Amino acid sequence: MSSSEMESKRKIAFGISEIAFDEFIKIIKILGNEDSMNIFLLSEKGITSSKESLKAIGLTQKRFYSRIKDLIDVGLIEKREGKYKLTQLGKILINTIMKLEPILLIKDKLKVIDGLENSGILSEDKKIDFIKMIFPEELNDFFTTETVSLIHIIPTFEDLKNELIFEIERSNNNILFISKYYDFSVAETCIKKMESGIKFFYIMEEFKIQDAFKLIGLLLSPKSIKVIYDFFSNYKKNIRIVEKIMTSFIIIDNKIAIIEVTNPLDGSFLFAVKIKDKKIINTLIESFFNIWKTGKEFFIK
Repeated sequence: MSSSEMESKRKIAFGISEIAFDEFIKIIKILGNEDSMNIFLLSEKGITSSKESLKAIGLTQKRFYSRIKDLIDVGLIEKREGKYKLTQLGKILINTIMKLEPILLIKDKLKVIDGLENSGILSEDKKIDFIKMIFPEELNDFFTTETVSLIHIIPTFEDLKNELIFEIERSNNNILFISKYYDFSVAETCIKKMESGIKFFYIMEEFKIQDAFKLIGLLLSPKSIKVIYDFFSNYKKNIRIVEKIMTSFIIIDNKIAIIEVTNPLDGSFLFAVKIKDKKIINTLIESFFNIWKTGKEFFIK
């Protein structure tokens, strides 16, 4: 197969027109040079060929003009008002690059996610490093080889729901639950435990409430709807509403915690972690009540 045929197949595979593909390759080649990238980024505010500018970016005049020519040739910068500035194409591209920054900063986390997707489970020898990456810094000191033995990975959302129902049914004293999700089977289990006298504190997202009630109206019988509404009415002092929940978790009898781990790219459910380490649980309890203090009391309109 000739190089031109291979190139044509690559273009077809990516679904990019030949013109766009060629332009993309040219730009990538130019910005792959560190000097060119530095000049390109500095051009956002405008850059001159003065001795001060050349000294600041560590380039000789010859190298500076060579890189400037490359950037002009691919349409990323132009000279205006005595300065080299971004073209419209350059402005669009630099905005795209800036959007990539937070993703590049979590590159190590993404590698672990790739490993999870490929293997289906997190290997024991990688647990500590991964846990330290996905949890807040204040928890990191608690993770040791001994701690990791008390950690269990829950791989799917369906498994998470089953685990929640199982652990809630076994609870004897109290439950602290903060969740951005609503599932009727989990909610029904919580209601039964509250009615049996278990101390229950629940934090939910404000915009999720109406979604939950709409779902109730669509899926449940009038009797079931009454049970749910009675629950929200009778136990409203046990509920707080917050604008946004970043991570869902539950603490049962101050002995077990189940924590959601989200995909850092889109915030979707990735997997959950079940923990029995007391120091970690105590930190989560403190975090729960700090969030509780910021919440609003619940009421049905």
